[in-house]
Amino acid sequence: MFSVGIVSYKPAPVYQPRWTLLNSLTSTDVGQAAYDPVTNSIWVYSSGTTIRKINATTGSYVDFPCLGNILDLIYDPVTSSIWALHSAGAYAGSMSKFDPTTGAYTSISNAQIGSPYSVYCFDWNPVNETLCILCGGYALKQYSVANGTVTSYFVDSHGAGYSRLACDAAGNIWVSWGNSVSYGVDKYTSNMTFLGTSATGPQPHFVVYDPITDSIWVNSATGTALTKVSVQTGAVQSVNVGASTNIPVIDTVGHALYLKYGSAYLARVDLVSLAITSGPLIGTYGGAGLVYLPDEHALWYAHTTLVYNKISTD
Repeated sequence: MFSVGIVSYKPAPVYQPRWTLLNSLTSTDVGQAAYDPVTNSIWVYSSGTTIRKINATTGSYVDFPCLGNILDLIYDPVTSSIWALHSAGAYAGSMSKFDPTTGAYTSISNAQIGSPYSVYCFDWNPVNETLCILCGGYALKQYSVANGTVTSYFVDSHGAGYSRLACDAAGNIWVSWGNSVSYGVDKYTSNMTFLGTSATGPQPHFVVYDPITDSIWVNSATGTALTKVSVQTGAVQSVNVGASTNIPVIDTVGHALYLKYGSAYLARVDLVSLAITSGPLIGTYGGAGLVYLPDEHALWYAHTTLVYNKISTD
């Protein structure tokens, strides 16, 4: 004889990482950022004609003059330089090359690059050692950091507009394009031979290369999908992250890290299983200035109250 009654069940708690604050810096608002391994520093820009170099370990910083209106920042391992892409004003479509040690810069004009005044972003191509610049007017420019030569190509927007690009380890160039109706990410060789289109979420935006699984990750500017595309096979996997996100950042221990705009949570997607774990940030993410430090397993991010925080992501 068995008695029947009400059984109480309490599920086990879901694991949530608690990110540890390592450093906090009251700073200017951060718009763009890039890591410089030569001096172990993060270069950040917000507005005006000043660029800031922050020691990634201590948080101490020094400011240097710049031309202003910086749209994107990137580190070039061949000349060991920080490059800035300018988007507006008298220097629209030009670049600046910064010496990481002295902060001195040289300017590469719009005329030298041959770029339209409207530019979107750039990325480093490790195979032909060029800066790939996505421009308006359906143009993509490849600028050789060794000799300054420029090669021009055409980019197909499929009549729906294009957004960002990324280069993979084989030198292939991936360009996101689309709106809420028609969208995807295109794969080109390093000399811009079209190889095909992979499906993404609506209005794909940022594109990031993942060297651990040799994949491309694409976020959705208006949807909740984070899409993973295999570089070798083109196989597509998608994970619903619950909200539109910023640019994903690939860490060195198997995760794509992302933050939701205006959110107080950092989340990470396992690069293989696509399982999501999340945990609280210190402060609310402001939407820009995200840099991962591979040696420390740490992340610098911009706080909405003009604080730049560094946290452990383990």
